[in-house]
Amino acid sequence: MRSFSKHAAAMAALTLALAPGASVGAQPPQNLRTGAAALGEIAALYQAIEAPRLDASMPAPARLVIGRAEIRPSAGSKLWRMVANGRPCGVVLDGPATWSYRVEDRFSQPIARKNARRGSRLEPKDENGALVFRGNLRGVAIWSWSLAAELGPDAKDWQPIEAPRGLPDWATDRLARRLSANPPRDLLLSDGNGDPRYAWTLLHGDHADYVLDWDARAKTTRETLSLAETEPITGPYRGHWSDAEIATQPIGRSWWDAPAALEWVSVATDLDVREEPGERARVVSRVRLEAKAPGLRVLALALLSETINGSETRRPATLERVTVEGQSANYVADRNHLLIALREPVPQGKTVEVETVWSGELLTRPNGDSYWRVGGIPWYPWPTGAGSAPASSFHIALTVKKPFIPFAPGKTLERTETAETNRVVTELAGPMSIAYIAAGKYITATATEGEFQVGISTYGARLAGELEHAGQVVLGARACLADLLASAYPFSELHLLEVNQWGWGQAPPGMIFITKEAFLSKARVRAMPSRQGLARAMVKNVDARLTHEVAHGWFPHVAKVNDPEEAWLSESFAEYVSSVCVSLLTPGPNERDAAWRSQLTRWKDLSRSLGSDPAASVFLADRMPVASGEDFAVRRALLYGKGPLVLHAIRKELERHTGNLPDGDRLFVAWLRRILADRRFEITRTRDVVAILEELTGKPWRPWFEKYVFGSEMPAIE
Repeated sequence: MRSFSKHAAAMAALTLALAPGASVGAQPPQNLRTGAAALGEIAALYQAIEAPRLDASMPAPARLVIGRAEIRPSAGSKLWRMVANGRPCGVVLDGPATWSYRVEDRFSQPIARKNARRGSRLEPKDENGALVFRGNLRGVAIWSWSLAAELGPDAKDWQPIEAPRGLPDWATDRLARRLSANPPRDLLLSDGNGDPRYAWTLLHGDHADYVLDWDARAKTTRETLSLAETEPITGPYRGHWSDAEIATQPIGRSWWDAPAALEWVSVATDLDVREEPGERARVVSRVRLEAKAPGLRVLALALLSETINGSETRRPATLERVTVEGQSANYVADRNHLLIALREPVPQGKTVEVETVWSGELLTRPNGDSYWRVGGIPWYPWPTGAGSAPASSFHIALTVKKPFIPFAPGKTLERTETAETNRVVTELAGPMSIAYIAAGKYITATATEGEFQVGISTYGARLAGELEHAGQVVLGARACLADLLASAYPFSELHLLEVNQWGWGQAPPGMIFITKEAFLSKARVRAMPSRQGLARAMVKNVDARLTHEVAHGWFPHVAKVNDPEEAWLSESFAEYVSSVCVSLLTPGPNERDAAWRSQLTRWKDLSRSLGSDPAASVFLADRMPVASGEDFAVRRALLYGKGPLVLHAIRKELERHTGNLPDGDRLFVAWLRRILADRRFEITRTRDVVAILEELTGKPWRPWFEKYVFGSEMPAIE
């Protein structure tokens, strides 16, 4: 539909998406003007999208359809036209309406039903195979170039108002307190990169507000309905609101189908990091990005715009400079995002280099301890959002003040010092996801095997043999997993670093952070006072946890994961293969069997906590917001209990398929090896591992995966 006529009864419904995936807005978007002479123009448009003017009105249609949401305005209501820098960018309905939202994807329905209980007051109903939410609204604001194109500029439809005004107070208030960078971020991306099929809708309800993020662009094809959830009254973001996901569904495809190819990939990252006074760091970064689609001219990068220091206080970061290929960039930085409008579209397969100079309070010591670590947050720019992926090599130079010792991932090229500083330079071969750095009053022991080296670093006094034991666990796990998977460990040098907490580990590329029990011998723990039961419990399984972190070298750093739905390909696969090696490395056949049975019992116990929860989908484990200890326990049970049991059930199915245990195990191992060989350093999805399994066995596996991985059923485990 190219225009809307108030005289045509047949067009009484204004429809942004007639069907999932339908193309709308036939007019091509007006590209952003860029160039050094236009520095700041993207910032001006960004701000105008955040604070549009209402310059005209027209009678509201009988209904508005945005994706799977339907809005029915009250009789006599008006639509108000939003304009940003003179361009129509959406509409506002300021008045009563009813709305409904249909969750049609059958795997997403139980998740949506469960998520809706978290303060939304939405009461879902089953209607004709869909899960339907309904409610009352006080107003609606829709940002969309496509919708603006459908309404058309015809003056007879729009009646200009004498004095253009801003958004209603409720919308202005919500935008001012949001933590998200949308609507302007994705509106600018859809505009500048030639695909306008994006809409961001704010639904102002009687008791709560909701956000519908509808993204039919080829790189994404998914929509998400979220509760606008106010943050707690205490903490650095008190009074702000974030999106608590209710339902996410694919558009025009099923979860089995992958969205279209990527748009941007980082391929090389050079970082020079220097510690400054006051826990500050100055980071000079040069990131080279490759265009994976033609005609791209807007880049979206994640980059911190503020930090949270140890007192939970927000501190603004300083972005000193942004250049593209050595020339001043046309950019806007806001809410931990950096948007850059390029001078010319980048041809597919070509690269651009973005340089930034950034500083902020990055080096916060947890609880005042003698170390810090940085990672998992955009402390340097990396491509963000659907349609992008970090797949970079890294060159890192890290300079810190004495007596701290610096650590960065990859092969150590040099370590130097001055009277006041220590410096390390490393090189990490790509493609890797993101980089972590750390420093502290560490003492390091080294363990080697051939050309592989692991540095075991702790900041506390240790008994003889404690560091060496941790190193031997890493070496044994690496050798066992490399042999089991017939795939080389992707790092020639690994840093194993102590964290002064209990009970967790993390394995970014080239590093493993693990809590202090990994460096305590059983003899030391036995000598502790009996009240320190936590230490005793943590030490009991710490070698298995350390082996799990080593296994992450393959899952997800070789078979790479880029989608939140695929978290199980990282956590469940790493958990299963590491447990196999823990059993294999246990001396004595009876002890090995006992170790394996103990692990199976642990997974079963974790999974038992899920009960008959219809939302117990391993595939969609990360589509349930983690807002409480109970939520975290569900995620843990899915990824570290049910997920490994699913893999064990596949192993048993292959035993039945071949007719005996040895051949079944050989086929199971062949499957794991093929995944790593075929998807080596490539984005891996569930559909890929299923396709390999079907090729190896000659039988369909999709129904099995739909039941146990996408669905909530639990396979029978002997």
